[in-house]
Amino acid sequence: MSKGVVDGFGYCFAANREALFQPLQPSHIKARRLAETILLDGLRQWAWKNGIGSRDTIAIRGENHPLLVGQFKWDMTGPCYLLPLRRERFTHGFVVADVFADTELDSYQIRYFVRKARMYQKTSNSGSLFPILMAESFTRDALTEGH
Repeated sequence: MSKGVVDGFGYCFAANREALFQPLQPSHIKARRLAETILLDGLRQWAWKNGIGSRDTIAIRGENHPLLVGQFKWDMTGPCYLLPLRRERFTHGFVVADVFADTELDSYQIRYFVRKARMYQKTSNSGSLFPILMAESFTRDALTEGH
């Protein structure tokens, strides 16, 4: 794991499976964060226009809103009022998303996201999740794992 530059969000790290440690370029980090912010804003608009969540209550990374749902941080969070997510005790569930620009996700990385969502469901009494994972592309195994 190599340590990168400090930006507004703290240190950035990159893991390379081939164990080749390469420093992160500040311009690459800044461009990726900008692309992810644009994707998150578009995802927020999509969720609002499709009635998945309220426009003013969906928070994305980089804003001064809490991004915790349960014990986990997400790139986008907000209450979700879809009927299948409602339970007798709860008035709503949550829409959550993680976004990865400039990355092809494999089955190992997908398992992390799925495990994060499942752990929330098993350990929380706060309502159901509508989890969304967005990336540039997915391997065939990752798509199978994500289903």
